[in-house]
Amino acid sequence: MDGREKSQSGPVLVLAPFGRDASVVCSALRDVGIQALEQSSLSELVSSLSDAAAAVIAEEALVHEHRGALADWIANQPPWSDFPFVLLTLRTGNNGPALTELIDLLGHVTVLERPLAATSLKSAVLAAVRGRRRQRQAEQYLRQLKQLADTLERRVGRRSGNSRAASRTTSIIC
Repeated sequence: MDGREKSQSGPVLVLAPFGRDASVVCSALRDVGIQALEQSSLSELVSSLSDAAAAVIAEEALVHEHRGALADWIANQPPWSDFPFVLLTLRTGNNGPALTELIDLLGHVTVLERPLAATSLKSAVLAAVRGRRRQRQAEQYLRQLKQLADTLERRVGRRSGNSRAASRTTSIIC
């Protein structure tokens, strides 16, 4: 990933509030050239999502937190956006309904069970960053199309006005 691609996509936010998970994840991501930023709380993460490429969240960071602000942010994304999340879960076998609820909340999510291999983490996050970069490109294309449509509309309006003026001039002369 070159510098231009990193700046286009933004950092990967990491929210894993217990133990060393956040620092280990950030270190693994930095090994493959991804800017990773530890987040201290869910509210800090939500306030940083707009400028980020993806977010890695440990399941336990969402269990006892009020998730309303996160749900609102996800629901109010622009039409081109489907923000990618990587959710780190524990392989317990009895997290079915709770995990399903988190998957529904996050939407565009890749679930990785812990303990996990660094390769799996890196691969999932690189895919999320690539996907977000594509979304940002789509946003730019949509903005360019809107500008072209606006330009075309102005030109048609001017030409229509010129045609009406020419018609009036012709009818006055006749």
